Amino acid sequence: MVIQAEGLSKRFGDRTAVSDLTFTVRPGYVTGFLGPNGAGKSTTMRMLVGLDRPSEGRATIAGAPFVSHAAPMRVAGALLDSSFYHPGRSPRTHLRALALTHGISRRRVDEVLEIVGLSEVATKRAGGFSLGMRQRFGLATALLGDPGTLILDEPFNGLDPEGIRWLRDLLQGVAGEGRTVMVSSHLLSEMSELADRVLVIGRGELIADTTMAEFTGRGRVFRVTCSDALLLARALRADGGDCSQLSARTLDVSGVSRDGIAFTAAEQAIEVFEVLPQGRSLEETFVQLTQDAVEYRGSAKGGGL
Repeated sequence: MVIQAEGLSKRFGDRTAVSDLTFTVRPGYVTGFLGPNGAGKSTTMRMLVGLDRPSEGRATIAGAPFVSHAAPMRVAGALLDSSFYHPGRSPRTHLRALALTHGISRRRVDEVLEIVGLSEVATKRAGGFSLGMRQRFGLATALLGDPGTLILDEPFNGLDPEGIRWLRDLLQGVAGEGRTVMVSSHLLSEMSELADRVLVIGRGELIADTTMAEFTGRGRVFRVTCSDALLLARALRADGGDCSQLSARTLDVSGVSRDGIAFTAAEQAIEVFEVLPQGRSLEETFVQLTQDAVEYRGSAKGGGL
């Protein structure tokens, strides 16, 4: 299901939060939605799902405004606020109430609680949940209708390293099923591993709409030091990777993720000593591209702290 923004603008009084945004988010990819604080990311995502009305322009999901769909939760699931629930309710009660509005079975409620790892606390009051647990709860809500589209604002907040890896695998799996995934996050190192494409905005205006490889200008090249570069190169090429062997123990690899390199090496019983990204990092590219669009800046000078 395609997400489409056409000339999207939003003004709050005399302040313009979003200005003439036009972009398309297509299925089959994880699209990272990036920008400095105050860039207009959250406002844009709220307009996509009908929580804010555009001052100008139009936002559609699967060809129509989100709120006009007969069963919107089956079209798109969103996580935009970690305090979306009544604190006295349990996840199971909350999800069952939502399920009734769309004819969703109780079995699906239990399925999504299992997917996000909340089965053991399904009957606990959500008011006592940690931020990480609230994020998982929000993801369960977004997944409830088995939607073709996910729109997630800072979903990694509060998750521990295991939770971050779990969510990355989940979202890449959802995109791999041909669904549309749009994710906003300030964790740029994580986004460089997660996203296939990036949308970058600053001061409410579009700065970049491209693939992650094109954006960073490095094609996700990793320099790998291992026990047998020749054998690893052969195995990675068979998996669709592009490899350039530099020595008996060193090669450059593109077209394969860091995790993919590690998995293939383990299959071939090859010991990997080091995997280093080459070229500009996502953070370096992002900072360079958005430096004129940062709304708030701190000073590098000491303040007597």
